[in-house]
Amino acid sequence: QDAAEVGVGVGTRVSFRGFGTWAEYCTAQVSHVMPLPANTQWENAAGALVNPLTAYTLIQLAKERGARMMALTAAGSGLGRMLTRYGVAEGVGTCAIVRRADLVEGCLEEGALIALDSSDPNYQANLQKVCEEHGVKLAFDAVAGPEGGQLLNSLANGGKMYVYGGLSGRPLDGVAWSQLIFKGKSLEGFWMTQEMQSQLATPSGAARLQRNMKTVGEMLETHLRTIVSRTFSLEDTAEALVYMRKNMSWGKVQLKIQDD
Repeated sequence: QDAAEVGVGVGTRVSFRGFGTWAEYCTAQVSHVMPLPANTQWENAAGALVNPLTAYTLIQLAKERGARMMALTAAGSGLGRMLTRYGVAEGVGTCAIVRRADLVEGCLEEGALIALDSSDPNYQANLQKVCEEHGVKLAFDAVAGPEGGQLLNSLANGGKMYVYGGLSGRPLDGVAWSQLIFKGKSLEGFWMTQEMQSQLATPSGAARLQRNMKTVGEMLETHLRTIVSRTFSLEDTAEALVYMRKNMSWGKVQLKIQDD
């Protein structure tokens, strides 16, 4: 692809994927470059090709399946909040699943219809009830382990779960074989990098990816904005790492190399 075809010229502000991003200058494939609107803040631009593009792509999958409601694990994370927020804008409700009671309110504030705490003794029964009453047939799981298995088992008949992370550090387990055979449920992995490579394999796919990235760029200040917990200077990287480990559920921690 030619740079002009994707709206990238000299002086264009962009977000991109590539090597050497800590250098003053580096090269990137045109297909991995996202032009940014003039009003985009650097805090939102920094991760544009990770969480925002992933959230956009997953919600498009939900719409293709005709889902009116989805269940999310790790719903209190930055990506979980984006999915909830953008889902509301696209008419897809959320059953947000978090691991602590203090994260419930934040999910509801983002627009989740229901928020469940997986540490609650009644969690499994509550999840089953929600999926039955709302006919939840779609889930996006970032945790795996037994929680992922519980979620797939709870989906309504014909449900599908995409696994895009493994925060528990454990294999996905507890999936009842009867759910797959007799209830028509299915399981699929999702990796944004692989999705991009798949789209870039054909001219039509590459063009679609560029259109999607342009759309994502236009929403970085709204539905796909990044919640930043705290910003540190490069000299304070060690302090930033300590802070991040203690506050991983409260937004992104960013390093700022220099002042604007």
